[in-house]
Amino acid sequence: MIDDIIKSYGKALIEVEAMGATFEDILKKKDVSFSKEYFCWMFEAMLQHSLIEMSCYDNVIDKQEIALISKVTKYADIIGISNSVLGTKLSWDNLAGSDVESVKKWLNALREKLMPMSITFSSKFAVFDKMLEGDSLEVVTEGVAAIVSLLSAIDGNLDKEEGKSFVKTMLFEALGAIKALLAMEE
Repeated sequence: MIDDIIKSYGKALIEVEAMGATFEDILKKKDVSFSKEYFCWMFEAMLQHSLIEMSCYDNVIDKQEIALISKVTKYADIIGISNSVLGTKLSWDNLAGSDVESVKKWLNALREKLMPMSITFSSKFAVFDKMLEGDSLEVVTEGVAAIVSLLSAIDGNLDKEEGKSFVKTMLFEALGAIKALLAMEE
């Protein structure tokens, strides 16, 4: 199942990487600073944050879910980000099995710090998607939906409500903002 999740995520990441690489090349020619790696890092930071939020839904921080969330990304590590911006001393090992209410408080504090980055990512993604006249948002959304669906079942208990809890997460809000920005342009 973990391989299925990583494969699903790979489709979304390839799309974000391609978008980032295209605009890194375009903007480099105009002497404008832009990093594909940072663009991907923003996406992955929101993804990990959102998946941890989702894993709190059933009031158990499942070790299998945390193990998957820790391995799914290539550019970002939400634990390292937290340790840097909040001064925490967390590790993936001590996150698994933690008190859910403490994890929720930590996620809220981290969300507050990451919100400007989420806005930046959403606005850049919308501009890039519009310029490329592609379906990047659809591809990324489908990849994320597959991850959410598979994560909901990884603990052996397929909980549709846990999957639905994704609508309350940072990444879901960012994808919604991108969709709204693209609709404004039409």
